[in-house]
Amino acid sequence: NAKHTPGPWKLRKDYAITAHCAETETHEPIARAYGDGSVENLHANSRLIASAPDLLEFAKAVIRYAGSAGDDYLADKARDVIAKATGGAE
Repeated sequence: NAKHTPGPWKLRKDYAITAHCAETETHEPIARAYGDGSVENLHANSRLIASAPDLLEFAKAVIRYAGSAGDDYLADKARDVIAKATGGAE
């Protein structure tokens, strides 16, 4: 059951995505984004990757809200997103 590197993740100017390292108290690179050659695409990919931990937490919140509101469709969609992000580990 692998866990992802905890957020928040940050985006550097060189398109590296970094996360806080408790041992060194610095942000260390954990990923790098690539695109189709356009700077706009590269930047969009970088922002999406860097926001992944926040989006995962949002999907979990949607399940809590949708469950209490009786919205099975929304809860199921959020579960699908979480399974895709975690490989079904959650």
